[in-house]
Amino acid sequence: MKNPALDRYFTGRMFRRQYYPALIAAVVLSFGDVADGLVLGNRVGYIGLAAIALSMPVCQIFNVIMHGLGMGGSVQFSRQMAQAKREEAVAGFQGIVCIAALTGVAIALLGNLLIGSLLSLLGTVPADGELFTASRIYLGILLLGAPVLFLNYVLNYYMKNDDLEKKASVAFTVGNVVDIALNVVLVLFLHMGVAGASIATVAGQTVGTAISLIVIVRHRGALKLTPLKPDFSKVLSSFVNGFSASVEFLYSMVFLLIANRLLIRTVGGVGVAIFDVVLSVSYFVINLNDAAAKSSLPVISTYYGEYNEDGTRLSLVTGLKYALTSSVIVAALVFLFPDFICGFFGLSEAEMLGMGQDALRRYAVSIPLAAVCAMLCNFYEARQQEKDTLCLSTLRGLLPIALALFFMFFAPGQFWWLYLLTEALALTAFGIYRRFSFRPPFDRERIFRKTIYSRGVEISETTEQIETFCQKWEIPVKQQYIAAMAVEELCVATLDNGFRGKEDGFFQITMLVLEDGRLEVHIRDNADSFNPFAMEMHSNAADDDANLDALGVVTIKKKAKEFSYRHYQGFNTVILRL
Repeated sequence: MKNPALDRYFTGRMFRRQYYPALIAAVVLSFGDVADGLVLGNRVGYIGLAAIALSMPVCQIFNVIMHGLGMGGSVQFSRQMAQAKREEAVAGFQGIVCIAALTGVAIALLGNLLIGSLLSLLGTVPADGELFTASRIYLGILLLGAPVLFLNYVLNYYMKNDDLEKKASVAFTVGNVVDIALNVVLVLFLHMGVAGASIATVAGQTVGTAISLIVIVRHRGALKLTPLKPDFSKVLSSFVNGFSASVEFLYSMVFLLIANRLLIRTVGGVGVAIFDVVLSVSYFVINLNDAAAKSSLPVISTYYGEYNEDGTRLSLVTGLKYALTSSVIVAALVFLFPDFICGFFGLSEAEMLGMGQDALRRYAVSIPLAAVCAMLCNFYEARQQEKDTLCLSTLRGLLPIALALFFMFFAPGQFWWLYLLTEALALTAFGIYRRFSFRPPFDRERIFRKTIYSRGVEISETTEQIETFCQKWEIPVKQQYIAAMAVEELCVATLDNGFRGKEDGFFQITMLVLEDGRLEVHIRDNADSFNPFAMEMHSNAADDDANLDALGVVTIKKKAKEFSYRHYQGFNTVILRL
């Protein structure tokens, strides 16, 4: 009953609606991420780059919190919406937003109170003079911006799961443009040094957060900030789900601490500065991978909520194609032009240039493998398979730490091979783990799925197949009749009212037999925005056909235990429980 071409149509279109805005945001975000390093490297020198690198472990803690809350919460939101649990989804969203804001305020206050001890842990003390002072200023301002940083990322995750992917991209893009512009003004023209760079970062995040809040308040979608009725009961479970993917940032913090100390010990501040250049390039790669991975996240989680296993896998394959294409292009550019990249960050002396070229070329060969790992992490995250996500994230997090310690004691000169070894070993070990731990998420025998053209004859054939499917599971005759009638009436109503003048219409139909014998039906179509449940009977005799459609839908609404409609990712989606 599969129709691969039509399945690719739905999946590809939903993915691309997410991807292209996300790609634009990723490119701008990447420039925002490296803006501090670019302007400080060219204005302040390697001290500025070193101050950024020393602050990176704290930024990784930020990432753990904001991505854990945002990713885990938005996946839960998407699944609840796919199961027609709108009120629970909104209350959960409000709970996550409140926790993100309160956590950010706590970190801003405690971080600045304990900043001296924090800097000592990061690897710099007052005796380091200029490096300590620069790090203290840069990190102190970033800590103050924690609340807006957390809110910006959390809101962005949710907006992508409520048909607001383009506006989410705009919010991120504008925020990062502000960051870049202020970096130029404050650092290059007003000579504010590291303070200007960190102020620019916080200001950009504040602008992005403000735009997101305005969009959510004005949007008539599922996301609501008022009336405020937050549900905190699922905050922990959502964070645990998100943490299984964001835990890699925690490992990254430990890795950065070790790497910074290794490089300071072996080649001094210059080594840390080169490390910051490699990190800046890696953030560009991470953002490009995230554009594909995060674009597939809401599609996969929606399919998963509909028990559509084939749809989730097709989404993974689609995302991999885009991620690998961009990764191979970037890897080739980094490998061929490392001298240009080093010069771009102000590293022009012969010794620095030689070390930087070697580091960047060794890093470049790991980029495609990193794309595969990123897509797999998000795939299992979207399907709420926390153990699989945690396994791969842990491998990618622990291996750099182990390899950094190995290189520190046995082969300091080979440090830059660490990235390739990490991705290759992580994929190999994860493949072995999956081979022995695979368990199908659904009993496929309990699922009926078919994608058809919007033609009356195909609708009739499908209803007959649904009756046969129900008979196989010994569904009561009355319930069989209601299920077949529901699919037929809803599809015909959409065919008559939503597909007017449209010849390339499709329906994607999924039906599941639940453990208690109930039936759950999901119908997706590519008609114009049309809610069949809003149809009403009319007394006008000229509306006989419309009255017939409306009568059928009204009957279905009376027979169904639950029903809902949502226009999402450019498609109409209907959910019924019978």
